[in-house]
Amino acid sequence: ERYHAPRWKSICIYNGFNFERSKNLLKAELLKKQHHLENKFVVGMVAAFEERKDQETFICAAISLLEKFPGKIAFLLIGQGDFEEQRRKQSGEHFQKDIIFTGVCNFVEEYINIFNVGVLCTNSEFHGEGISNAILEYMAMAKPVIATEGAGTSEIVDDNLSGFLIKPRQFEILEDKIIYLMNNPDKAREMGLQGHQKVLQHFSIEAMCGKFIKIYEKLTDKSIPRLYIKASSGN
Repeated sequence: ERYHAPRWKSICIYNGFNFERSKNLLKAELLKKQHHLENKFVVGMVAAFEERKDQETFICAAISLLEKFPGKIAFLLIGQGDFEEQRRKQSGEHFQKDIIFTGVCNFVEEYINIFNVGVLCTNSEFHGEGISNAILEYMAMAKPVIATEGAGTSEIVDDNLSGFLIKPRQFEILEDKIIYLMNNPDKAREMGLQGHQKVLQHFSIEAMCGKFIKIYEKLTDKSIPRLYIKASSGN
């Protein structure tokens, strides 16, 4: 819809998550110890520091929560980009203490593994999310999600079931949802499991490849032998 693709010749195939990526991860305790996150509730956001993302709202909520729950909560920002320095300055005294910037990261899944909540704030004035890989990663690893509503995000996150969809640029709402998940660990766990199950059923890499094969079969009008597709971390 955003790029006005003709509906009569358009087919939607969702991104597929490769579950091999979530195997053989570093022990969560080691990564928490590295960043002094032991016994803290960890809220993370994986996104490039670009105009289309909204780390500003994330950090506003983080600063407010750190004032209310000192020593009990921490925030991880994973990614890089042109707006990174602005957001570091916004973090003020909390920079790299309880608001941690990892910079470039080649083992994102290991960080998501220590999240209690996965967040994706989007700058809706400049960008409509597709099927976000970050959200797929959160859900595949059974983390409850809080994300800006709209576009593709509303197709993957079931509000109040696998997470929360919130209005854009309203850090108070984000803050309230984080507090709810902190205070309701059983509900947070249930949301994470619901998200994991949805990715497993509808957003696996096998499902994605199978749909591509069906398109090729239809377009060529030939019988293409079904191949066993095995996901691997290198593909």
